[in-house]
Amino acid sequence: LQKNSKLILFFLFFFTYNQILLSAPRQIFTPEVPDKIKILISKKDIKKYYYNLAKIVNLDIIKEKFKRKYEATIVFDKGSNKKFLKSEINITGDWTDHITRNNSSLKIKLNNGNIGNITSFKLLLLNTQDPDPTYDVTGRGEILWSIFMESLGFPTPFRKIVQVNLNGFKYWAIFQESLTKEFMERWSIRESPIIEFDERQLWSKRLSDKSIANPSHIGSKIINGSFIKNFYNLK
Repeated sequence: LQKNSKLILFFLFFFTYNQILLSAPRQIFTPEVPDKIKILISKKDIKKYYYNLAKIVNLDIIKEKFKRKYEATIVFDKGSNKKFLKSEINITGDWTDHITRNNSSLKIKLNNGNIGNITSFKLLLLNTQDPDPTYDVTGRGEILWSIFMESLGFPTPFRKIVQVNLNGFKYWAIFQESLTKEFMERWSIRESPIIEFDERQLWSKRLSDKSIANPSHIGSKIINGSFIKNFYNLK
């Protein structure tokens, strides 16, 4: 009886484990992202962008007022053709390790077209994703972690190290896909709410009162609110 019980438990475990694997999200395709991306900030906004950098570079935290949007054109090669996509860009990141006097980590929203079916992404300065800025100055650790998580069956944003040309200034950055409906479609996930930490309260406290810089609770928010169109979606 004991042997039969163990055998039944084994088959139950095997069946359940296989059902979990079968139900796990699967990546339909890998985005084709170019090795080089050129960003041309519009003439009317280029001075504003660099003026903003000069004001932020000596601060500790990047305040929301400095994350205004600028018009830009994204240029990259696709096969033998050169693509020009209109976009909106803004400075992204919390700490000022995302800022130098020449450039910054950027959040980019393409207004027409896509890059590898991605319409919203970030270009993060290398080493900003690691607690120790001297540890991973190449950004390869971030890419390795993504591959590791994907191998375990977790959907992860597409990441790649690319060369960026920002109005003539060249540097390396981590291309990181934003979590949007395109991300879910690529991972064969039906449309559903995307929930993330709501960091506004966290950073508000850090700016106002250093003694509560790390609160014990952080709220959450839905970043694709347009999904909630009726009672069933809300539920």
